[in-house]
Amino acid sequence: MRASFSLAACMSVLVAGTATSGGDGEPGQKRPKQLVGNVIDQEVVKLSKGPAPRFFTVTAVGNESLVLTESRSTMDGFVVTSYKPVIKDIEAYDPKGKRLSAEDLLKRVKAGTMVLVAADEKHVDPAFLSILKDDAVVLVGVVVRGPVTLERK
Repeated sequence: MRASFSLAACMSVLVAGTATSGGDGEPGQKRPKQLVGNVIDQEVVKLSKGPAPRFFTVTAVGNESLVLTESRSTMDGFVVTSYKPVIKDIEAYDPKGKRLSAEDLLKRVKAGTMVLVAADEKHVDPAFLSILKDDAVVLVGVVVRGPVTLERK
């Protein structure tokens, strides 16, 4: 009984955080709303507008194509999937949105380089790009044709 009262008291404090300031801010200034359960106040937290991009490792670099490999866990084990996009069919950008030429792309990537790939063939939402270093590479338009999937345990 006492534990449930404490939980109710905590929830009341969180909900009360939406009231006007009472001493820890300017008089009449509205405090930011709080996270309560699984509900996020979208006035305070700006959510991304698209799906999260995926991280790939460049495992081979050719003059006309790259080999991109994604490692991920599934319910059935560890899956490694490789894709071989043609460089002229994809767009490459830096995290600030500057388009990279094919020559610049080939200068930046080598076997072992991690790249970010847009999940839906559109540009990656800036919310995700803000965490990248300036020398990162973002690929858009990677079309998957006949991936090779290897199961590894």
